[in-house]
Amino acid sequence: MLVRIHRIPGAILAAEKVPGTSLFVCAWPYVYGICPYMKMTGSDIDNDPQPEDLFLWQAHPARRKQTETVIAIVVISAMAILVYRLSHTLLGSIFSALVLIMALQRFFFPSRFEIDSKGITAHYFMGKKHFDWQYVRRFTHDENGGYLSTRSTPARVDAYRGMHLYFNEDRTEAIDRIEYEMEANKP
Repeated sequence: MLVRIHRIPGAILAAEKVPGTSLFVCAWPYVYGICPYMKMTGSDIDNDPQPEDLFLWQAHPARRKQTETVIAIVVISAMAILVYRLSHTLLGSIFSALVLIMALQRFFFPSRFEIDSKGITAHYFMGKKHFDWQYVRRFTHDENGGYLSTRSTPARVDAYRGMHLYFNEDRTEAIDRIEYEMEANKP
């Protein structure tokens, strides 16, 4: 259960109280797969931050959609083999596989999302995107994810100007929070 958000320059720690003790265990959500833990006493944790002010979630579509992951890996492998057969260079084959994996980076690698009262930030494997709520005009979502746009009407450039969101189990919480923040920050 999240009890506080402790801010340290360059990091945000999600703190959980250890039952039956006065200690808190803090996980570093910015590190994928590696979770260094640090024990802190209650006096080390900020007393006034509001945990509900910051809403965090992580999505990893490749882990959730295992059939599609297997198909993608088979197609990427087949393309790498085809490049090797045609060019007879292992380097070209490896390069083509890496290009395809990077083209599908948001599928293969985890994405982290943060919502606060100022805006929403998406941390992808190869970059970060932030929108202030005052500039968000449209939010659409379905069972696969959501899309935030700075344009009130759909256009062809939306794919390059908007923010694609992926949800996990916390889908309804994320959607409710986004809709609330958009309404609260309407121009």
